Amino acid sequence: MTGIIDSKERSMPTPSDKNSVAALEKKALIAMDSSPMKADYEPWKTRACEIRTKTGAGLPIVTPESVGVSSLYISDFLKELTGLSCDLHHFLMLRKGKIIAEASFAPYLKGTWHSCHGIAKSITNIAVGILCDEGKLTCETRLTDVFGSKISFLNSLKLKNITIHDLLTMSSGTVFDEEKIFSGNDWAGMFFDAPLHFEPGTRFEYNSLNTYILSAAVTAITKLPMDEFLKTRLFDPLGITSFIWERCPNGITKGGWGLFMYPEDIAKIGMLYLNRGIYSEKRIVSEVWMKRSIACAFSPEGDLPYGYGYHVWTGAKEGDLLFSGIMMQKCFVFSQNEIVIVINAGDRSGLDRRVNDLVNSYFGSVYNPPAFLVENRSSFLSLSSLLSSFEKRNRKIRIKRGGWRTRKPVTKTVLPFDRLCECLNDHSYVLSGSTAGFMPHFLQYIQNNHTSGLKEVSFEKDHRGLVIHLTEGGRTNDLFLSHDRDRYAVMNFKGEIYLVSGIGGFSRDEDDDLCLKVEAAFIEADSKRYLRFFFKDGFERIKIELSETRGTDMSLKEAGLHDITDTVTGYRKDTNEKIGENILWARP
Repeated sequence: MTGIIDSKERSMPTPSDKNSVAALEKKALIAMDSSPMKADYEPWKTRACEIRTKTGAGLPIVTPESVGVSSLYISDFLKELTGLSCDLHHFLMLRKGKIIAEASFAPYLKGTWHSCHGIAKSITNIAVGILCDEGKLTCETRLTDVFGSKISFLNSLKLKNITIHDLLTMSSGTVFDEEKIFSGNDWAGMFFDAPLHFEPGTRFEYNSLNTYILSAAVTAITKLPMDEFLKTRLFDPLGITSFIWERCPNGITKGGWGLFMYPEDIAKIGMLYLNRGIYSEKRIVSEVWMKRSIACAFSPEGDLPYGYGYHVWTGAKEGDLLFSGIMMQKCFVFSQNEIVIVINAGDRSGLDRRVNDLVNSYFGSVYNPPAFLVENRSSFLSLSSLLSSFEKRNRKIRIKRGGWRTRKPVTKTVLPFDRLCECLNDHSYVLSGSTAGFMPHFLQYIQNNHTSGLKEVSFEKDHRGLVIHLTEGGRTNDLFLSHDRDRYAVMNFKGEIYLVSGIGGFSRDEDDDLCLKVEAAFIEADSKRYLRFFFKDGFERIKIELSETRGTDMSLKEAGLHDITDTVTGYRKDTNEKIGENILWARP
């Protein structure tokens, strides 16, 4: 990562879905601090991704025309896709197992992994399939047969009809409550204790605990966490060498989420499904299992044109598949056309259906590409230019009066960045009663990594811009800024390591106070932090406003709210004046 990531010693520590989206995020934003119990915290994401300098990860890279796809056709598709403003992070397209288009969207870097969320479920299905192929499990195996005495007698009477098939098809009937996943240690026990509200196998209800229980079943049979079991059985044969799959407080792989994986490695999983269990001429899982997996078991209301098979969404055309995670983590598989498309994003506007429709309109049942096309240098260069343009910001960060959301135009000239960095150099501030942290609330919640609040912030000018030193939880992280390009740093939050970008600029607010506005993206996830630093009385006092993009537009609407903001106030470290306390408010 040398040359890309700014660093100071203290910020580079040694590493020691559909139906649930709105409900899950609503609970995360409203109930994150109100739960009567919390799971024991243990960091699992103990390293940032290695930035791959060589693209492809073993997949050949060719021109689109060489495998029968028009470069112009891909360009037209990408222009429509980016026009939806769904906060794209990565895009990758394969045909016949070869990469024909790839891009990352600034500030997100090519060669980095990304949180997969629900895509992980489609990989859990493969683990179950391998065990079924070996006769260690069947689709008709009952939950009570796998876990035996771990299920109480009374619960066994209730759960006796739930099978592996029911878990795979999201039809277990267990009452849906994903909030509890983040508030206790015994996730399997929560599942076993939960009531049933319909007969197992009779209807579809998306519930990530179903997937977690499948992961627990894999561990019960193999005596290994599922990610370790899959290392030799799936990941090594596919050349997937670097990933993180988090585990619960009891050491069970989360199964339905918690996976960080490179886009090209996600594409390899798509290729495995496309080729019915074969990868690089090696059989990984049986064709019988793959055919059973992609057969539609339920047609969930509102999710047309997709049905649901074994932890995979099935299209109208045989072999058209979708692995899907919240905030637009997607892998599309079009088997008859041998096309795989991977999208990572941070969509907060609920554009899943529109993106699904757009992808299917271009590459679904109506698309029938030839085996190859005559090379078109002009179209290919145009596509290459378009892909490259996504990786650069096409302008400096736009500073607008009135905040990130109101978007009122600035009426004064944006202030000189370097000169104001000089003015801020060596200024330190103690923050009063702060409970707000730099990590976005949603990440804190799903990682069970809660902050004690920012305690101190200081500023230092360096040769490329500004460094903001953020102290919380006894540790100081460094956020690096420039006004015209993203800078990158590795940050440590109680042992969890994240790659974070920063860009910023100065302006005046409505009261003519100096304001530093910052955009900080968690590059491996789907969250951004927006910060506004207001300086008053000649830099003697400070107010900090923190907001985030993680699902706010959609989830807050579900909660009947429009905004959630943290405000922190403080004073110069060498003075005794205090001004107010931290506030967390939500405006209806």
